[in-house]
Amino acid sequence: MYKKWLLSSFILLVILLALLPGVANARLSVSSPEGTLKRADLIVTGTVIERNYEDERRKVTIEINEVLKGTIEEKQLKLERKKNDVYGWTGFDFPEPGAKIFLLLGGDKTHGYWPAGDLNFLAVVADGHVSELYKGSKIGINDQSWPQEDYAKAYDAFYQSHRQDKADLEQTGKMTKEQIATLIQTQGKHNKDSYIEGLSFELANLDDDAAWEIVAKIDGAVHLGQFFIFDQDLSGAYKLIAEEDWKVEQWDFNNPIEIEDKRIFKLVTRTGGTGLDVFTGHLWYLKQGKFIEAWQGTVKERSMMAGPETFYMKVGGYQVDVEGKRLYQWETTHQLDQDGVSPKGDLKTSTKVYLFNGTAFIQEESQKADPAQAIIVEEEREVIPNVLVVTKTVSDYAHGQHIIWVEGRFKHTAGELYLTLLDEKGQQMQSGGIHKSDEVKPIDDEWSFFSHKLIEDTGKVVDTDKATIIFHLQKEGKNQKGLLYVPAKNPVGIFTKDTGKSQDISNKDINSDHKNWEVVSRTRRVEGTILKLDMTSDELKTVVLKVTKNIQLPNDPVDSYYRAGQIIEIVFDEKLASAGSIRDRLKQGAQIVVTFAQYAVPPDGKVVLGASLGEGTYYVENGKYYDIEGKEVAPAQ
Repeated sequence: MYKKWLLSSFILLVILLALLPGVANARLSVSSPEGTLKRADLIVTGTVIERNYEDERRKVTIEINEVLKGTIEEKQLKLERKKNDVYGWTGFDFPEPGAKIFLLLGGDKTHGYWPAGDLNFLAVVADGHVSELYKGSKIGINDQSWPQEDYAKAYDAFYQSHRQDKADLEQTGKMTKEQIATLIQTQGKHNKDSYIEGLSFELANLDDDAAWEIVAKIDGAVHLGQFFIFDQDLSGAYKLIAEEDWKVEQWDFNNPIEIEDKRIFKLVTRTGGTGLDVFTGHLWYLKQGKFIEAWQGTVKERSMMAGPETFYMKVGGYQVDVEGKRLYQWETTHQLDQDGVSPKGDLKTSTKVYLFNGTAFIQEESQKADPAQAIIVEEEREVIPNVLVVTKTVSDYAHGQHIIWVEGRFKHTAGELYLTLLDEKGQQMQSGGIHKSDEVKPIDDEWSFFSHKLIEDTGKVVDTDKATIIFHLQKEGKNQKGLLYVPAKNPVGIFTKDTGKSQDISNKDINSDHKNWEVVSRTRRVEGTILKLDMTSDELKTVVLKVTKNIQLPNDPVDSYYRAGQIIEIVFDEKLASAGSIRDRLKQGAQIVVTFAQYAVPPDGKVVLGASLGEGTYYVENGKYYDIEGKEVAPAQ
């Protein structure tokens, strides 16, 4: 009986000890000053603007002043806690409204925020420093202990090393417009030719480190401009990490799209020329000091390049589903009346879906047309009301040329039918002006059937996935015109086709492994980011590359039409034994330079882009270029 009483008393004693405050506190979530800083997902400074304490619940609202770690879009932060039956409030206590505080939190915008630990997550800010903990505690873990002063000292050191208040930078003269102009003139590719009078800049935290980047733009003219990003190196000096010939119309650094570990930012650029005005949206981010463009798409495009019959407007938009990691894009196109403003004719809307693959948004396979098949559209499209109807179009690409077959019917009393072909920017795709329809057959007393083949043969066409057929019905000096937009097919990897004089780097020298393939284009060179590799342990088959910039080859009289943002697939079919120093750099996300040409592959003449590892393929490190032997080279030579 005595043993049973003793055992029961011991168990009761253990339970009572567990309920004592000293024992309960041992179960609280606490850590060292450095551990608390590390475990926090979000560290901010702010001002307490509202405090509502009830018997069983406490609420506090904080206006955020600075974000020192992590990201948060909201300008105000609301925290709430219900009283714990065992632990009570466990440090959830804030100073009176108006107090400046340093706050460490866990969580995210999806699941909400909470204190980064049960104690010592809150400190007071005074005179630009973390002065002390607010109702803090001395913490002991095993044989180590940290007084409140250790936390305040560590928090202040973090605060001073991470704070980068933009106004302070400008007001104290740490960074001025003149200094940024000097950075551009000494590091930019245009050097002293940049139009500094049009310079403006912002300071923004674009990546995961504490240092703020400088983002600058130059407005040179309606469609001319430059874009720069400078980041601090280990010595604290600002270095140019990105430069684009972009006229930037809008940028937004306060509302990034957060996918995986990427903070993706938005900007809009403007390009064009006489009769053409194009606004393009760009999504981009920084990774390990490199500028990566994740996607681009048309926001608005208006063309009045040729006659009124070719005037058109295109408007577009997009929305990102962060949870599904998808981007939905839509474009609506319609003709414009002669005033260049009023809509005319039918609206044509297309939609595409892109999936984020960890580097960029890539169009989903289910959305892509089979590259081996021609694009066939069989539907009635009224081009000239009550006069001309198109019933079928077939778009293909062969031997380096766009080919479009069109057939339909027209009223033969309206005159003789002529056709011509333009690209989406109004440039002529077929030489010789308008061409009489290849075939015309009467259907009845009123209507005639027509069929015609349009062939791109000017050698000046930019890459295009759309074309415009212009119909002319001519009779007795009168001319009725109609316009039809049709898809234009590009073979896998093909984005342009050029002809012209030979270059210093001859086509026969590019990719000796493809010597039995017929060269059907000029040689081109681009720098880009590797999105995908088809590679075995000993062979490189293909590389999918996102172009970051075109590199014009010397003595090439024809400008390349490749531009930043295009995605191309290049065939190597080459043993990695010949890759040299490049072999270890062939990874997703790596930056390389490739020299390539279009080849017609026997026996069926399929056109691909081909390149060689040993001829004009370089890897990029720290802004410098190296060949397969590891020797530094100039990419434009």
